[in-house]
Amino acid sequence: MEDINYTITSTNESNYSYTETNLFAPPTMMTTLTTTCLTCNCTIVVLDVDDFITINGKQYQVNDRYTALDPSNLKELLNTLFGEDLRVEVAKSQQLVFEAAVPFTIETASYRMKIITGLKELPISSTDNKIVVQTVGDYLSTPVLYLESNIGQVCFQNVGNSSIIRRIAMRVNNSFATGVPIIVTNAEFSQTVPSSSLSYVWFKLVDSNFVQVKLLSPMEIFCTATPVIVQLSEEERQVVAAINYVRSQQDQTASNIAGLEILKKEAEA
Repeated sequence: MEDINYTITSTNESNYSYTETNLFAPPTMMTTLTTTCLTCNCTIVVLDVDDFITINGKQYQVNDRYTALDPSNLKELLNTLFGEDLRVEVAKSQQLVFEAAVPFTIETASYRMKIITGLKELPISSTDNKIVVQTVGDYLSTPVLYLESNIGQVCFQNVGNSSIIRRIAMRVNNSFATGVPIIVTNAEFSQTVPSSSLSYVWFKLVDSNFVQVKLLSPMEIFCTATPVIVQLSEEERQVVAAINYVRSQQDQTASNIAGLEILKKEAEA
């Protein structure tokens, strides 16, 4: 029995990093689904109009959308936001240095602002009116992205001493550049599922913290379904036959009830 290949395209302009679809299923009880390739134009939004940073009770709001920032561009952006309140410099180590004329505290920031500036732990207060950010920021989302799916392979995300179950269809090592097409071939994640599960499948591109990224270009996802022929014992065949019989009787009962309801309404009319 031959494999079935699928090409899936995200089409929602406001949410290109998510798509859901209905896949034609093989005529077997079980199917192994493998995501073989992901491609899209690298237009990851690293800062948006809803991103901000709050210092000494004052919120500084980003007023535009950015998909390409390096340390120099980020420094200029922050200095424009802060005006005369603070100054930002970039150390030779690529760490950001915040300075002001008075003591200050960086109280909070939006998620994307934390990622790009390296401000992982907030609030943080200045020493001698200066804060040297200890972590170098990620300028194009996180170093690893994941393609999540409701029928992906079960994996565990370890956060401190706890583990969170995730379902992964593909791992995307973030070694690309803004404006250049992303082409990832990675078939290490496969999952064997009931063929009926292919009637509703979703994919979502997330960063290493499993926060959905924002794309300005559609994703193209390529999958392969391999039919799995399950050899059942005689006892298992009888169980399956019994289940199918019960289901058919339930369907027939439901159909009879619906027919009686129609006759009743016709009689009342």
